[in-house]
Amino acid sequence: MLVEVDYSPVLEFFRSRPGVVGTAMLVAMIFPLSGNLCSLLISRIGDRVCTPGMHPSTASMYGVLANLMVLAPVGALLWCMSVLYDEALPVYDYLLLLFSLEYASIRSSARDVSFRLRNGELKQARRGARNLLLRDTDSMSEMGIAKAVAESVVLRFLQGYFVPVFWYLLLGATAAAVSSILIIMSRSFSVKLPKYEHFGRLNANLGSFASAAPGILMALLLLLTTFDLKSLSRAAGAMKFHPNRVSGLLIAFAAFHFDISLGGPRIYQGRKIRYNRIGGGTDPAAVHVDLCYKMVRNTALLFTAGLIVFQILRLVYLHKTMH
Repeated sequence: MLVEVDYSPVLEFFRSRPGVVGTAMLVAMIFPLSGNLCSLLISRIGDRVCTPGMHPSTASMYGVLANLMVLAPVGALLWCMSVLYDEALPVYDYLLLLFSLEYASIRSSARDVSFRLRNGELKQARRGARNLLLRDTDSMSEMGIAKAVAESVVLRFLQGYFVPVFWYLLLGATAAAVSSILIIMSRSFSVKLPKYEHFGRLNANLGSFASAAPGILMALLLLLTTFDLKSLSRAAGAMKFHPNRVSGLLIAFAAFHFDISLGGPRIYQGRKIRYNRIGGGTDPAAVHVDLCYKMVRNTALLFTAGLIVFQILRLVYLHKTMH
């Protein structure tokens, strides 16, 4: 006698937003399908539009035009995809979230830099750090590489996981893709680079807006995974000295939690930018790159697991109430 199996709860799970996040995260852990692959194209647009010697007001205006050049075709593509959207099989959601998530590339870069530093291969570590940093790494010391990569790993998890997932859960796949594009553009047209100081101002503001609420969520989840309320309270006091408050909060939390010195001056294309030093008195090393990576990775995985468990319990409850 054949037993008829009801697969509708399983299909319902994979159609739900928590199910999409969980499945997309599993794929992103294996394949580097992040939208950051298109950052090279966006950077080339900036190089062509923003030429040296521009007046600040002209550069700002050209920055707005560059946004239109990128966002207009992206918006048209998203609209076309939404027209073809089939709720029964949310391929649209999966594709856009996979485009937005960044996981495998962060893991690969962090592990490579840590391995090279542990083995005294400074030249190779500098080369590996370029995948995460905007800076010229050729003259950076071992401590400088470890510090920069530790900070970058924390911020990349914010930008490459919590930002798109937050906006996806709140507003859907289109919002996740748009927030990811804004983050990529704010990184490609970073105001830390002298040539984009005025050109990238709009993108810096848009990127900060897209990251604000997800950054607070990430800080609260870091508290749940570390139970370190003291470091979070100290980080909340130190964040006001950072140009970007949310980024400052997360970096300061890592600095106080691991008792390492983060922040401080750094050089972008020959220009020195001075940030306040935060945290403890220990100079960062390869082990701290690993610690920062594992901390934010575990936080992202915990949040993903929480979403999956929540959706499973919800479906079980609905199934019982219907029968």
